[in-house]
Amino acid sequence: MRVQTHVSCTFPTSSESL
Repeated sequence: MRVQTHVSCTFPTSSESL
C-alpha cells in the first residue's frame, strides 16, 4: 500500500488502488 503507480501493474493490489 505504498506509491502504487507503476508497481500497480505488477502488484495485484492495483485492484484496491483502483
